[in-house]
Amino acid sequence: MNKSLLIKYINGKTSFKENRDVISWIDKSEENHHYYEILLSSISGINIDTLQNTLSKDEIVDNYLNVIKKIKSAKSHNFKYYLLRSSAIAAVILLLISVLINIKQYYNIKDFNFIDKYLSNNEVTTYYTDSGIKGEIVLPDSSIVWLNSCSKIEYPTHFDTDVRRIKFSGEGFFDVRYNAECPFEVVTDKGMQIQVLGTRFNIRSYKDDNDEQAVLFKGKVKVEKKFIKDQVLYLRNVELNPSESITFVKNVMNSGIVRVDTIQIDAWRRGKIIFKDTPMLDVIKTLERWHGMEIIVKDKSIFHHTLTATFSSESMVQIMELIRFTSSIKYKIVDNRVYLSEK
Repeated sequence: MNKSLLIKYINGKTSFKENRDVISWIDKSEENHHYYEILLSSISGINIDTLQNTLSKDEIVDNYLNVIKKIKSAKSHNFKYYLLRSSAIAAVILLLISVLINIKQYYNIKDFNFIDKYLSNNEVTTYYTDSGIKGEIVLPDSSIVWLNSCSKIEYPTHFDTDVRRIKFSGEGFFDVRYNAECPFEVVTDKGMQIQVLGTRFNIRSYKDDNDEQAVLFKGKVKVEKKFIKDQVLYLRNVELNPSESITFVKNVMNSGIVRVDTIQIDAWRRGKIIFKDTPMLDVIKTLERWHGMEIIVKDKSIFHHTLTATFSSESMVQIMELIRFTSSIKYKIVDNRVYLSEK
């Protein structure tokens, strides 16, 4: 689904046919539904602190329950029909869902597990961030996870008593609450597994990358990676100490532990991008995720370049201008695409 069409729909400027296409896409999967909620929430710019000062906790809880009842009632009376009748109704209802989820997390409301079940298919809660969007969530055990752009996390509504296991892809910073009796495990879509009791670490494991990385900031972690080579299964186990990193390259078994600059690794969580002699391929992937724009390389020699720079609030144009002045790369932006070529 085109992101600009979703924004147009939220602003109530779509035609009837476009309304129908958007609603059909939202209803197609839980992931589409949740993505729309995130986009709607980010566009609305609602401040939870303002809501707290306006309404008491009891009033918010009452509103929370009333809205959910109305949503369920509408759903039982052909919810699709009502959405198609008015994009404004759809926007309001989904906005309320998004706001109330944030309120629930803000106040740490424990008694309304049915909303998790309603939005998470009874068992698993899923969050993901689109290009250019970052997020922070609190897990059922009070551990905190920061999600970088294009990341996804799945976890049970309630952790088991013997293990806290989640699935993850993308990049995330984990601040895990200590529990000696219930280890915390992160399993990536690419097969890396991290086991901890309580610690702070960063994972980068994007599906379209050839490698994945774990970096420890505090405590100690055990990292496990399985390899299949020539139809034989191999297993690699390592333990990391603070400021140590392990990077697994696809089908390579001899990845070693190295010390890294944790300030650079953690920069994205503070709203910065730090490149230090970074290969242009990695620069391009980072900028695409950071700004939500596609970068097309017309001359393959561009991949021989590296970049050293720090960015925070700069636009894509400002970043491209710096690259143009410091290298032989020129650029052209058409619509939402950036074309790179040699001068």
